[in-house]
Amino acid sequence: MKLLVIGHSLIIDTNRSFWSTFAKANKAQIDLIAPSQWSSNLKSEIEFQPNPATDAHIAKIIPTKVFFRGNGSRFFYNPFKIFSLLNSTKYDAIYMNQETWALSTSLFILTKLASRNKNTALFLTVAQNLKKDRLKFMHPYERFVSRFISSFLYCSEGVKNVLRWKGITTDCIYFPLPYDEEKYKITPIQLSQEFKIGYLGRISTDKGIEILLKACELLKQEGFKFKLIVAGNGPLVELIKSKNYVQYEGLIPHNQAHLFYEKIDCFVLPSQSTPHWIEQFGRVIVESFGAGRPVIGSSSGSIPEVLNFVDWNWIFSEKSALELSEKIKALYEHLKQDGGIKNLERSVELNSKLFSQKQVSLKLYHDISKRLSQLHST
Repeated sequence: MKLLVIGHSLIIDTNRSFWSTFAKANKAQIDLIAPSQWSSNLKSEIEFQPNPATDAHIAKIIPTKVFFRGNGSRFFYNPFKIFSLLNSTKYDAIYMNQETWALSTSLFILTKLASRNKNTALFLTVAQNLKKDRLKFMHPYERFVSRFISSFLYCSEGVKNVLRWKGITTDCIYFPLPYDEEKYKITPIQLSQEFKIGYLGRISTDKGIEILLKACELLKQEGFKFKLIVAGNGPLVELIKSKNYVQYEGLIPHNQAHLFYEKIDCFVLPSQSTPHWIEQFGRVIVESFGAGRPVIGSSSGSIPEVLNFVDWNWIFSEKSALELSEKIKALYEHLKQDGGIKNLERSVELNSKLFSQKQVSLKLYHDISKRLSQLHST
């Protein structure tokens, strides 16, 4: 299979590692387009940097200028460079990570239709899992765009449900966010009297940071011995730094995140839904289990769905600091028992079978190949 992969997140080397694994595991040829520069909510300027380790099995990487970088809806790739590639190389399939309404999606489709890849199957990963009534006027346009998509890839049932709510009936393929099993090694938990609670990610209200801190205050009042270890950046970082029970690790590059989990006994993902956002997957869940660390997650978005996949039902009602504090205490006692460790080991094994890069890449290759066979037979 010769596959073209395009997405703005591929400027980060750890995000490219999946496609290197995909190429190796499936003996596929992968050409990859990534922005030469990007801006994110954690770092204002990101420059593309090749990485021999993560890029080892990718045939060709084409860093490409984007216009309006950092703006998910309005940015687009240099159309002349895209056309040159699409007109010079014939692919079996094209994978793109972008929403249906985005300018880059429609411009890419137009460029593709003018090239020798006009009939090549296009697989589009989308992540919108919130029904936004104020954007209903866009639905006819999105349904029109979907006519040029062979299959949509989704990471949670919420995303698929939103597609159907929009009236999009195109074939859908489940594509979860994987973790790199080559980096995430399972290390035993060494419980001490001080329970080490971890959080890694955006330090903001929607991620439930204030709820986590309130839960910690309740634990402190009850005399429960713990330390909260936090890594990341965001608008509430100064609030985090002001707490004497917090060990702040700063902003950790994604390719070093696996080292963070070795420092903790459990991970808490306290996300809370807002009118504009709910948790779409929670990659930190599968990363945490990849390191052998249990997770307590809120009921926001897809968190319960992912935890249920690995048979780990430590979930608290979002925004409930009291319930979260009770879960933390209960998990500490649970892990002190042999049965608790065995439950964790079973979930870690399930996590490996479902969400490791190799297993996800094998499944995706199978699903894409099956879809291509269906398309060729019609």
